[in-house]
Amino acid sequence: MKIAISSSGQDLAAQLDPRFGRCRYFLIIETDTMSFEIFDNDNAALGGGVGIQSAQFIAAKGAKALITGHCGPNAMQTLVFRCTSGKPAPFKALWINLKTAS
Repeated sequence: MKIAISSSGQDLAAQLDPRFGRCRYFLIIETDTMSFEIFDNDNAALGGGVGIQSAQFIAAKGAKALITGHCGPNAMQTLVFRCTSGKPAPFKALWINLKTAS
């Protein structure tokens, strides 16, 4: 499962950027392998609608969950993912790996 994180840096040890739509980078982590991709947030400099644009971007990259600080109401509506099955194990593994990386 892929999880997006709003990040201030380009690796797993970087600080979380609490500004979802205006964060510097997005880390997209594959929880099964802990491999990740880093993307510049090209939407950060836009005048408005950055949350929605960023939400559409991470959804297009296949992220099924988001770890961030603040997310505006329009982006939140775009980001609602429904999970009707599955197990919490990927989240637990991600939490353990992120915790040991910092």
